[in-house]
Amino acid sequence: MASEFETYFEMSEKTGWRTTDLNWNKIDKENISELDKQAILATSVIEYGVPHYSNTWGKVKGIEEEWDLWQFVTLWAGEEHRHSFALKKLADMLDISGNAKHYDKSAKGEHYYKQVSESNFSKLQKESCSTDCYSSIAGMLTYTAIQELVTAKFYQSAVKKTKSKFVSTLLSHIAKDELKHHAFYAAGIKR
Repeated sequence: MASEFETYFEMSEKTGWRTTDLNWNKIDKENISELDKQAILATSVIEYGVPHYSNTWGKVKGIEEEWDLWQFVTLWAGEEHRHSFALKKLADMLDISGNAKHYDKSAKGEHYYKQVSESNFSKLQKESCSTDCYSSIAGMLTYTAIQELVTAKFYQSAVKKTKSKFVSTLLSHIAKDELKHHAFYAAGIKR
């Protein structure tokens, strides 16, 4: 009988996507609004923190004893990195530089990517929970189940607002991934 992780892995292989599935030479830039650009830049910066999020899971007590969950977290990090890569690639291709009043227009978000890479996210996250909730499997499952659902809802909302077929396709792929991640973490809470 397949484990929870193996079942997820096979489903992900069947329904998953790759950045090479998108036609990067046919981006309908004329349909990409300023709101789209803001969402693309903001989410590319947030998703850029994948190594930190993975590191946070690595600090959870007993994770090595929950083999299916630990395997899932490794795959999850790879799927999240796909989001980061695709969103950053699009932001770079669109030459998105955000609000020029706040940073150098030529930076194309590099200021924010640098801030993310230099932050100690897992330490900051741990400090934000006085009960040490990010150090337990139950605490992290709860956090990630909620976080993945909210993230999926954000992407779904952005899909409804965009007029760009390319942006809609990319964000739809990401939203579906986030919902699959939510379902796996939510099932872990029930277990």
